[in-house]
Amino acid sequence: MFPPNPAIEEIETCARRLKAQQLEVERQLVAQLEEIDDTNDEIEREQRRLRQIEADYEERSRRYDRAYAALIEAQDRLEQLEEEGKNLGDFIRSEIDKI
Repeated sequence: MFPPNPAIEEIETCARRLKAQQLEVERQLVAQLEEIDDTNDEIEREQRRLRQIEADYEERSRRYDRAYAALIEAQDRLEQLEEEGKNLGDFIRSEIDKI
């Protein structure tokens, strides 16, 4: 057998250190990838939530528009009824005056 060679031992030590560093970098990379996946999942959840909020808003907006149109129609009808009531009152008074 050959006597121990300090240069080879130093190379082996450096190789072990590099391997340990590589494992640590890979571990950190895996942790970062998991964090990215979690963040992407959270983004997808928020996007779904925002789409639902937008759909709810659009539905409420349509309901509001329909309710507003119905209100305007009801106000117009009320004004029409008030005018008819006034005309009816005038007619009744004129008929009473004839008696």
